[in-house]
Amino acid sequence: MFNEIMKNLLEHHPKKHIPLFSDYMVDKFNLNYFKILKEDSGKVIYESIKIEDLELEKIVLIKNKLDEYVLYLDKNNYTVEMDLYINFLRFLIINYSFYNSIITLSKVRMQKKKEVETLMEISRELISTHNEEGVLNSLVFAIMGQVMITKTAIFLYDEEEDVFYNKVTRGFKRLPDKILNIKRLRNILNLSTHPEYLLNDDIRALYDQGVRLLLPMLYQDKSVGLIALGSKLGDKNVDETEYDFLFSLATNVAFAIENSRLIEASLEKKRMESELKLAKTIQQRILPGKWAQPEDFDIFCINIPSREVGGDYYNILKRDDKYYFVIADVTGKSIPAALLVSTLHSAFILLSDMNLSLDIIVKKLNDIIFETTTPEQFITFFIAELDSKKNILRYINAGHNYPYFLTKKNEILELKKGGFMLGIMSDASYETGELSLDEISSFIFYTDGITEAMNDYEEEFGEERLKNELLANKNLSAKEFCNKLLSDLGRFKSKKELQDDMTIIYVKKEKE
Repeated sequence: MFNEIMKNLLEHHPKKHIPLFSDYMVDKFNLNYFKILKEDSGKVIYESIKIEDLELEKIVLIKNKLDEYVLYLDKNNYTVEMDLYINFLRFLIINYSFYNSIITLSKVRMQKKKEVETLMEISRELISTHNEEGVLNSLVFAIMGQVMITKTAIFLYDEEEDVFYNKVTRGFKRLPDKILNIKRLRNILNLSTHPEYLLNDDIRALYDQGVRLLLPMLYQDKSVGLIALGSKLGDKNVDETEYDFLFSLATNVAFAIENSRLIEASLEKKRMESELKLAKTIQQRILPGKWAQPEDFDIFCINIPSREVGGDYYNILKRDDKYYFVIADVTGKSIPAALLVSTLHSAFILLSDMNLSLDIIVKKLNDIIFETTTPEQFITFFIAELDSKKNILRYINAGHNYPYFLTKKNEILELKKGGFMLGIMSDASYETGELSLDEISSFIFYTDGITEAMNDYEEEFGEERLKNELLANKNLSAKEFCNKLLSDLGRFKSKKELQDDMTIIYVKKEKE
């Protein structure tokens, strides 16, 4: 029954979550009195009263400087079994509180529209994210995507040891694993304007590595973590007008972290596993088990998803005397990304049969993705057309990692010509690049899961290492090259699970 209400919640707007879940609790526990009140204003959020004159239990759901929400229920009805449900109700209340704050903010600050969308998105995502790592990664991506801060680290507080442990680091090189002797914060601390805090050795160490803001993660006025932020792109300072967004985001995530175990126990795991299994089956049928093989070329492709299903796509098709090579990377992961991969695949198969020029194919793909997705979804896309009659390779790069073209003179060319990523804007135009096949030794298409794989020192594998692999292993067959690259990559990266999908298409010109 709880799994059914969870499913029902995920299908409804956040403002309907409280009445739906409250109805569920009233029915489940046969409650005679159940009332949620916004104490500071007296506004009734939900009310179900069968008997008036009862001794009531008062439970504070949220209390902070802005809001106080209280639950009143029949004291005789209250049981320990209800604690799990009350904790989840707290989560829905704080989500409701954020929703109301977001609506108010959107009315008075139109320039904050994107912040509103991000908070709404992460609020919805946190309901279905039931592990600490997923919550923290959502926070990092929201900060990097919305505020354009390229360096972020999250420290979570261990109450028993009185220490903040480093859980996630992006962009910084060598931040400490833990922070001692630091005063727990209640507000955002700008280290550039408060040099007195640099007398603390731990804070000084953070500052020396590029940390400029410390952002507390508060849960019921208790610090559960710290977010260390660097400067924005272009080494710009974070504007104070963005502090409210950051603080709201941190508070939302702090609550999700504290309740992740309860939420995890409540989620309908079997349903998710079934959907993932189905999505995986669909994706396995989309990605080619075999691919078209142009004469005089040796080709090998490989795809390694970071989860059960991924957001990478590739294909090689033959149409008359032309061969199409396609590789793409969809934003996000898991089922939403897999669904967008399916849309891209279907559209590409249809358009490739219509004998269109490359720029028209890509333009139509862009229009389809733009019309059928939300603004935050987009696709990096690369397509190459090998024309065996004219002995040329035409290509368009729509915001994808530059594929590398190795010439017979051991020069590496980057295939850059193209235009915007798919889905960013309507009516986009694309430039077509062209190369002679007489010059080719080999070329490689890949997704950023290859170059952005990190070692234990937060160092990326990077483009230069990939170029060196291309030069050093040029005499290997296509399959041998891919296996050697993945072997070297495996030795380089940390032993943690994959952070992103990995896809490679390697094409080698056989010796004449």
